[in-house]
Amino acid sequence: MSQMNYNRSGRRIKQARLRRRLGSWGAPVLWGVIIVLVTAWLFALQQGSQLGWTALGLALLVLMAQLWNRWQLRNLPTTGSLDSPAVTLDQLIEAQLLSQLPWPATSDVAFTSAASTWEGSFILLRLGLPKDITLQILQQNPYDPWDQVVATAKQYNISEIDGAVVVAAILINAPGLDAALQAVKLGKEDVIAVLQWQHRLKLQLKALENRPVFGGVGRDWASGYTPLLNQYAQNLSQQVESGAYRHLPQIHEPVVDQLVELLSGNRANVALIGDAGAGKTALVYSLAERILKGDRAKSLQYNYILKLNASLLLSAGGQIEEVVMRLLAEAAHARNIILFLDEAQLFFGSGTGAVDLSQVLLPVLQQSPLKIIMTMAPSDWQHLSAASAGLAASIQRVTVPAPSPEDSLQVMADAANSIEAAPNLVTTYQAIKEAYSLADRYLPESAFPGKGISLIESASHYTQQGFITQTSVQQAVETMTGAKITAAETPEKQQLLNLEDEIHKRMVNQSRAVTVVSDALRRARAGVRNQNRPVGSFLFLGPTGVGKTELARALADVYFGGQNQIIRVDMSEYQQPKDTDRLLAPGAGSRTGSSLIGDIRHQPFSVVLFDEIEKAHPDVLNLLLQLLDEGRLTDTQGREASFKDAIIISTSNAAADVIRQKIEAGQELVEFEDEIVSGLIESHQFRPELLNRFDEIVLFRPLNKAELRQVVELMLRGVNATLAAQKISVSLTAAAIDWLVDRGYDPRLGARPMRRMVQRAVENTIAQRILSGQIQPGASVTLDAADLHVAD
Repeated sequence: MSQMNYNRSGRRIKQARLRRRLGSWGAPVLWGVIIVLVTAWLFALQQGSQLGWTALGLALLVLMAQLWNRWQLRNLPTTGSLDSPAVTLDQLIEAQLLSQLPWPATSDVAFTSAASTWEGSFILLRLGLPKDITLQILQQNPYDPWDQVVATAKQYNISEIDGAVVVAAILINAPGLDAALQAVKLGKEDVIAVLQWQHRLKLQLKALENRPVFGGVGRDWASGYTPLLNQYAQNLSQQVESGAYRHLPQIHEPVVDQLVELLSGNRANVALIGDAGAGKTALVYSLAERILKGDRAKSLQYNYILKLNASLLLSAGGQIEEVVMRLLAEAAHARNIILFLDEAQLFFGSGTGAVDLSQVLLPVLQQSPLKIIMTMAPSDWQHLSAASAGLAASIQRVTVPAPSPEDSLQVMADAANSIEAAPNLVTTYQAIKEAYSLADRYLPESAFPGKGISLIESASHYTQQGFITQTSVQQAVETMTGAKITAAETPEKQQLLNLEDEIHKRMVNQSRAVTVVSDALRRARAGVRNQNRPVGSFLFLGPTGVGKTELARALADVYFGGQNQIIRVDMSEYQQPKDTDRLLAPGAGSRTGSSLIGDIRHQPFSVVLFDEIEKAHPDVLNLLLQLLDEGRLTDTQGREASFKDAIIISTSNAAADVIRQKIEAGQELVEFEDEIVSGLIESHQFRPELLNRFDEIVLFRPLNKAELRQVVELMLRGVNATLAAQKISVSLTAAAIDWLVDRGYDPRLGARPMRRMVQRAVENTIAQRILSGQIQPGASVTLDAADLHVAD
């Protein structure tokens, strides 16, 4: 049994049970009795009866009971400390749980009582654990949990034992519950994380109930007259004071300390530098809250933070500089205004909807005592520094560091409370963890915790019976990126199992290449691949026109959602050392246009085709080492781009002549594959460390005439697809196909001459007959060899 005593007849237990019996109806009933008695007193006064005073006395007694109920019973705090050696359990247990807890309470009994409180229910709902199944496991081996409950509360600095502490302690320590947690993909550390999440929420709710009154008459008198600022700015301090801003756990408290120190000095111009989503704006709100409280920002007491609205300023049109000058003068005259320029690059002529006010702001930043806070991304700060060194020198830079994964998860969980409040949703902890994992992988353009919060907001549109789950987050990412993340359903499983057949409908032979690529996709969707590398990486070697590029197109079309899901990089365009920067340019959203990095960020689920890599400069090929090994590249601004959901295909015509000669000599590909790879290394065409990074090096053999007949049939499907809108279909006789093969066959160029031959002989013939009226919509045409001709 527990080493701590439990006083069953204690006064606090009796009060808690009385409060429970009164319930939600107690206060209305007491007020009703008071109203009846007061009414009786007034009526008796009119009648001159002395009984009225008796009614008034009873009303006063009931009023005293109501006040006792309101101030004593409804707020029944714990009366002991966890560190006190003489404390009893009934002094530590939260009132609602205490009122319904039978004693002695073994683990199953304690769990039942605790799970019925909102705190205990919070733990189970966020973990996705069914209450009835958990209870069945506990009933098999009941035990005394209370020493472990007290130890859990002590370890995590929780002053009272509520339903959440009891449920969490039992889930962590009860025999047999490990398997239940593993079944929902969680561990004991996740139970603790949810317990701390619930505790933070409880503290926030108490803070809202007892919201402090900031400032007072002195602060109001210190406020300057700012009519123009009221028109063009938002008062962040008032938002904090009214409760419109919900405080999140401060993960950058030292940065707020630094802000206070810098704004208290002579050069009170500060730029917060960090990626989008890093929490720069939240830091400014935290600063406003600290100034209002006045406890650790005495030097900034009575200051307001006003955020200038760039879009409203733009509406001023040609008078914008004049308006800004008046705004700055008004803020300086008020002497208690801190101006906040969020996304300050918009005020320096950088970005969509921007206006260049650098010449207006420069003298203010250099000479005025006005306090100004700005926020910028690192790239925008670099651009400002290059464009106006004097302006940048007048601003004190403060870098907002990236939060740790633990801090990010904590902020994301607390933000989920607000996300789920309006639509009455429940966010599971699995969803929080999945949002962190997938945001880290698929949203490289922004930073934590912001991008994780945004993903949870998106997942709220994919709920399952009112729950934001792990699958909800996966579906949101699938919609955003096109990547396949959720578990494969039956139709997709069948497609994966028969992928070779689907690809061969679009290309001829090259069976080994088709098989190794299909195997890579099956491993990826079954979850048995290395998640930190691309889905698969392949080097296709062989003569031109044998299907190397066509396989990449077919794969994109069959599995990745269309031929537009291919990112093709012509490596012949990267023959100089300086071309590495062009390949690594950030792309969309930067000042450099599109690039490989920009394309993969736009469509991470795709086929990336590096065509003719033997033509690229060695420095460019060195980039492939990191891409193939780690599944990522770093752009010229230092930000990573992920290739972990892409298939990487590199093609080369290297050793094409050797392959052709050996095939013509009657050898099979498998007989000389190693010889070809060794030859590439010995000839210094490719470095061995690059070749070793590929999952497979696949040789493509030249196509023979029989296979070219199949190529003609595939090309004819393309012709018919083009004519489908006119309801015209074309077929070829065997003689016509032989005619095309005889004239389109070139063992050095593969199928490429055949495409030109089909265009000149078949498509030209059909076009002439359509224009001459020989072929009408709805017609089916069969062409024989005699119908085909090629102009000299």
